[in-house]
Amino acid sequence: MPLPNLPEDVVRILSFHGPVEMVCEGELGLISEKVEVAPFDSHLVAFLRPGGALAEALLLTGRAEVQARHIEGTYSLRMTGVAHPGIAVGRRADRASLTPWLPERGGNGLLAAEFIPHRIELSRQEGANTVRYHGPTPAGQQAPSRLRGVVRAGFTQSGVVGTLVAFPAVFGFLAWEGPEVPWRPVALMVAWLGAALGAVGLRLVMLMLTYDVWRRIRGNSDECSLVTSGVVSYGDARFFGLWCLGLWGFVVLLCWGLWSQGLALTVFFGSLVPLYTAAGLVHLGAGKPDRAA
Repeated sequence: MPLPNLPEDVVRILSFHGPVEMVCEGELGLISEKVEVAPFDSHLVAFLRPGGALAEALLLTGRAEVQARHIEGTYSLRMTGVAHPGIAVGRRADRASLTPWLPERGGNGLLAAEFIPHRIELSRQEGANTVRYHGPTPAGQQAPSRLRGVVRAGFTQSGVVGTLVAFPAVFGFLAWEGPEVPWRPVALMVAWLGAALGAVGLRLVMLMLTYDVWRRIRGNSDECSLVTSGVVSYGDARFFGLWCLGLWGFVVLLCWGLWSQGLALTVFFGSLVPLYTAAGLVHLGAGKPDRAA
């Protein structure tokens, strides 16, 4: 992400404003809380209560809004962007830089939620004039859409490897079976698509699980950087990952019923889902996210 992402005026306002209003859409509607923030050139760090409604909502959606208004109407600031609940302040490597912004009591136990603004709306009074700035930030200009973020996250590491391995595996099996396979072109496309969905689904689920490990067991944050950087939210990784794995299982059964047990097993093993699942569980169980996944 290019620096700076926030204009100096915004950083200055947030440095003196005090608690801001942070809003996120939860399962039952909008969740809003007053939170202290630490402003930086690239992002904000909001301090949230562990287990609070706002932290839980951020975990699911990964999108939030920050509002700050001067009591006398001197300025009005609204920012939208991506965020995640993060880990306790006391566990962060940069906790020394966050300490000056913490509440006086229990600060180290609060969650440090990183908020990356994608769009800023600022209105400020300068004498008799009103200065307005509305527009995307550098991070907002480069940010993928929600769907593109899911696709980008799914087709990385094990997702792309499984997709690439599945095609020659399915093609080779059907070539070995010979022309007597009914609807062979259809079988090729259905089997390969199913295997690709399995590989992508597992990659998304592993991103979700490595984020959990990082938050709870001091795992490696590099393994879930696509979640912490806002490319894909934890909730989207879980939702789309489980759906893709479900469709992969359906295609395995479909191939078994319409074509053959051999094609079903090729889809099952050719996607590398069993291999990466076993490797991932071993590493997650040890508190170390699986780099291969």
